[in-house]
Amino acid sequence: MQRIGLGIAPRCHAHVRHRRREKDGGLYRSDDAGETWARISEDSRVGERAEDSAEVKVHPANPDIVFVASVVLWKSIDGGKTFSAFAARRR
Repeated sequence: MQRIGLGIAPRCHAHVRHRRREKDGGLYRSDDAGETWARISEDSRVGERAEDSAEVKVHPANPDIVFVASVVLWKSIDGGKTFSAFAARRR
């Protein structure tokens, strides 16, 4: 493994970057406190720059909202299955 970023609240999410086996990288999720894991996204855009910031953040009140920092900030509203670029609103 090259780098793993974890996000926990109440599901566990792991953003994995694998140096030798790129096909094994992606975003993984565990619904049983880390006992078992399933890859839920292989979106390469979400994994850009994982060597710098493999961060995964989960919304504390809604575990279906997941943020991943990459070249841009990505947001998922379906538990990490799909992502769109996130832009904050200016006031």
